[in-house]
Amino acid sequence: MKFRNFMVYTLAILIAGACEPNEPDSIYRNTAPEIKGQSFSVKEDISDTQIIGKVTAKDEVDNDKITFSIYANDNDLFEISPSGNLSLAQGKHLDFETAESHTINIRAFDGIVGRYADITIAVEDVEPEPDSPTISLSKESLELYTMETETLTATVTNADGLNIIWTSDNEEVASVDQTGNVTAVNPGTVTITAKLGKTTTTCTVTVNPNVYVAGSTRNANNIAVAALWKNGVMHELSDGITNATANSVFISGSDVYVAGYVKDANNVAIATLWKNGIAQELSNGIVDAYPQSVFVDGQDVYVVGSMDYSPHLAVLWKNGVMTELYEGNNESRARSVSVVEGDVYIGGYIYDDNNLSVATLWKNGAKQELSDLNGSSAIVSVFIDGSDVYGAGYSTNANNDRVASYWKNGIAQSFDDGNINTVIFSIYVKNNVVYATGNTANFLMTVWIDGTPQYLTDGTHLAEGISIAVDRDNVYVAGADLGTKQVLWVNGTVQNFTDGTTFASGNSVFLK
Repeated sequence: MKFRNFMVYTLAILIAGACEPNEPDSIYRNTAPEIKGQSFSVKEDISDTQIIGKVTAKDEVDNDKITFSIYANDNDLFEISPSGNLSLAQGKHLDFETAESHTINIRAFDGIVGRYADITIAVEDVEPEPDSPTISLSKESLELYTMETETLTATVTNADGLNIIWTSDNEEVASVDQTGNVTAVNPGTVTITAKLGKTTTTCTVTVNPNVYVAGSTRNANNIAVAALWKNGVMHELSDGITNATANSVFISGSDVYVAGYVKDANNVAIATLWKNGIAQELSNGIVDAYPQSVFVDGQDVYVVGSMDYSPHLAVLWKNGVMTELYEGNNESRARSVSVVEGDVYIGGYIYDDNNLSVATLWKNGAKQELSDLNGSSAIVSVFIDGSDVYGAGYSTNANNDRVASYWKNGIAQSFDDGNINTVIFSIYVKNNVVYATGNTANFLMTVWIDGTPQYLTDGTHLAEGISIAVDRDNVYVAGADLGTKQVLWVNGTVQNFTDGTTFASGNSVFLK
């Protein structure tokens, strides 16, 4: 009997031991808690002692106790209690203007396994109380030329202990310092923001390029005066005693270079370069000299034109030293110069033995004849766009009429728009769009955009477009018009740079 009781007791112990969950052969399995993404909405002025909301999770299988913690915070703004009460961390606050929502990652842990979910906190804007700080600016909008500076004045209330924070949303267009001084940098539109505490106000700043036009006007004695217009204000470059004209303008940094000529007392044209209004003579007065184009590359100043040795000879002045571009006996002229990465491109023409002009491009002094046509041709304007070299002017057709033409990398293209004797005087390329200006035998001042003509005048009087430049979508044309006696057109609209009483000519336009 005792032996049988002993066996029963031993079997009970073995069965009890087989049910222990910590043994390797246990059938016990833990189920992870379930937590889903949740969102809360709070006002921006909530304090760090208030509860934003309670994060929840479930463990319906094991009913284990779940504790919560923050796995990924947002600038350490938030904290959560083990039971799931979400609040701001001590000393932290929300700002609707800074961020309209925040996302954090929460961990739900059952003592063995953790699960994660994103929690979104939407921030509600709170209207300022009557005694909250306010700020307003002296101007809601502002228009400046590049490199101009203007100060925005801020008027504030209830600003004790607060400083105004000034920012620009595009400092490449305009910058602002912490005293409200706005400096225009490049053409475009920018928003200047002044922030005082949670209150902000803005000013929209439009930056326009400075517009320089070189040309000539007549004085009371009917003498041609070399002139430079900057944003519509004229500056006389010559003394008005003898005839003079300005043919080209180029801006490098803050320096303004103008090339042209002044007749001396013997009526000989003296090649002249003005730098910031100070004249430098490039020729000696023995023969007429006619500069046509100026380009500045670093410290080097290039001027091209011709010397009237009967015939004319194409020449280049580099830093005041003249070089002849053609060694033959036929007439030659240099009309335009451009310099890119140290390479000097000069456009013009040379007459052949049949007295026909041939469009010619010089690169670093080596000439290339661009036309193998039977008629005449000429380059009047050169423009470099990346690796593409453009020369524009005219070629003649079978009827010996001039046709507005340009050469791209030596390949000729014509603008045959039905008018006769059309000429391109200036070419400009932007975003692969070819802009050109010139005139027709019908006295029409013309702008071509990818070959499509637009007429800026009505043909009732002589007019011609002489120089073109493009900024954003705005097309600037300098020219001459016997009707309006003006010198600049923008997007086809004449600008009142002169009083319209005497003839004036805009020979070159430059945007900076």
